[in-house]
Amino acid sequence: MSTPNQLDEDKQEAPSRVQRPDRPQFLLVGSVTRWGELLEAYRSAEYEVQKAVDAQEAHLCCRATPPHLVVIDTESVGDQAGSLVRWLQNDVGVPAILMLGPPAHEQVALAVSLGVAGYVITPVSVGQLLASTEIALIQGLELQRLKESEQQLSKALAQGRETSTAVGVLMERYRLTEREAFERLRGQARSQRRKMAALAKEVVVATEVLNQPAARNRRDP
Repeated sequence: MSTPNQLDEDKQEAPSRVQRPDRPQFLLVGSVTRWGELLEAYRSAEYEVQKAVDAQEAHLCCRATPPHLVVIDTESVGDQAGSLVRWLQNDVGVPAILMLGPPAHEQVALAVSLGVAGYVITPVSVGQLLASTEIALIQGLELQRLKESEQQLSKALAQGRETSTAVGVLMERYRLTEREAFERLRGQARSQRRKMAALAKEVVVATEVLNQPAARNRRDP
């Protein structure tokens, strides 16, 4: 039987790192005259790249095949850039990079207010844009992983009383956050090739057994 102490003593799995796709899928939105040069650079770096001339076409592309990242030229997309970014973030879960034109300070304020994954100020070299998009890609994948982890946590706690109780035990014993306790319990279940609900039940039972002597002592005169 696994006890809370064993969960602490056993070697825990290191947090999984984001796995970069072999051929990330990018969507370039706008009518930049240098798209041809950028397309060639992205494809040379083994990216799968699509183009959309405006926000409406970008919606169609993302609905058909959601990309890993969207690069938006704000000069050609205009006022639709903000609504497109918000739609990508809230409805599709895809990060975006903005290519900003003059006046730079106003455009940067827009990028910051939208919470985009990154931005570049034109004119920009192909190398700079490739570096920025690669950073944004990894950050976007990491945020997606964290979001999925939070969703799994919420689902597990909602579905299992034992899981919720076991997470609470670990939080109190080791001063962990709810997500940290959940990840510890899940990592241990994976290392033992067991269902997390079964391990959680053992933790709860073990805790109840350990608490029984203390409860009896309090009742004894």
